[in-house]
Amino acid sequence: MAATQSPNVNPFSSPFNPTELVELGMSRLGAMLDLQKDLLGTLEGINRDWFARARSEAELTSALARKLTGVRTLPDATSACREWIDQRMHLASEDSRRLFEDGQKLIEIGARALSNGANGGGTVERPI
Repeated sequence: MAATQSPNVNPFSSPFNPTELVELGMSRLGAMLDLQKDLLGTLEGINRDWFARARSEAELTSALARKLTGVRTLPDATSACREWIDQRMHLASEDSRRLFEDGQKLIEIGARALSNGANGGGTVERPI
């Protein structure tokens, strides 16, 4: 027995309205662009902070070199080095905190990118 099709049914027709598809695509595109803008802004901020950190490291090392060229005794040199090490340890502590915070920022952006609903309307459901 052969299956008959109704003459009004087009098997190739889409259950979506083309206007709805365009709107969905535009909202997804807008969400993706916003996400990329957030990511770029975050990376620029992280980059700027780490360059400032590298500059402070260079200044700290330069200050140690100036102090060491002016010392006359071994205790003075030891004191200058101890002070430099203390400052370096403080900077290393700040580096750890900053690295953790930067990682958190990137994880939040990644989670937003992977989550349903935050990317411009959630999942697409096709009617049955």
